[in-house]
Amino acid sequence: MNRTNNNFIGASALLIGFSIVLGAFGAHILNPGLEEKYIRTLATANQYFIINSIGLLLISTLDISVRNTRLAYLIITLGVICFSGSLYGIVLCKYFDHAVPFILGPITPIGGLLLIFGWVTLAFTYFRK
Repeated sequence: MNRTNNNFIGASALLIGFSIVLGAFGAHILNPGLEEKYIRTLATANQYFIINSIGLLLISTLDISVRNTRLAYLIITLGVICFSGSLYGIVLCKYFDHAVPFILGPITPIGGLLLIFGWVTLAFTYFRK
């Protein structure tokens, strides 16, 4: 494995660890003060975060020099940060009784589209190989 792969493995491991911390924070700190709707939102954010982070770890074991593999990794990373991050932001705003900033609403589907695009990019990269 080359240095880039090692960096991607390290970044993926950090994302997995961070998703575990956020899941525990949500379950033990936020859950008691949230409406059911936002508990489900938090669960969705965490589910997408950890599953895609594990996927990123698997991608980082591939040959990153293959055309578009690195691009797919970066798109998926951006997608999971936008998707899950915006959902976490919405939940935190509700928990602290703050108005949800308008920008968080549109970021969620953009993050979802980035996730789809990143995984499709990876698929077509290896179908053509």
